[in-house]
Amino acid sequence: MDEYKLFIDGEFVDAADGQTFETIDPGTGLPFATVAKAGNADAEAAIAAAKRAFDSGIWSGLPLAERVAKLQDFADQISQQGVRMVMTECMDAGQIVAYATMIATWASLLMRNLATHSRRVANSSSGSRSACAWESYLGTSQPLWQCGRSRPR
Repeated sequence: MDEYKLFIDGEFVDAADGQTFETIDPGTGLPFATVAKAGNADAEAAIAAAKRAFDSGIWSGLPLAERVAKLQDFADQISQQGVRMVMTECMDAGQIVAYATMIATWASLLMRNLATHSRRVANSSSGSRSACAWESYLGTSQPLWQCGRSRPR
């Protein structure tokens, strides 16, 4: 059975309180993975890590070209792991393969488009960054949002 941990501060970690749950394949009714059950402490740790990373300049201080390269690399990783992502989503949510494949493809394309448009806006003669929120995201030196999500099981 697969095991999924939380990704906080650049590492895969167990939930702070050690809780986990089994996720069930709705097609078979059988568990297929154990998942770390994030709580408030985990959300707070993730938010604090994101703030530290942003304030340190690891992302906010990178030149635009390096940010674009990292997004392109991330898009490549999504594409390379596409089949695994699709199968996991199908087993976890009962999603049909065609729809899950479309979502994985869309995620990779979104990262590529974000990178391309950010470079285009940065290189525009007008210097305008108001055309689209996504286009200006990579050029900003301010955090746009932080989020945590809690879902009862």
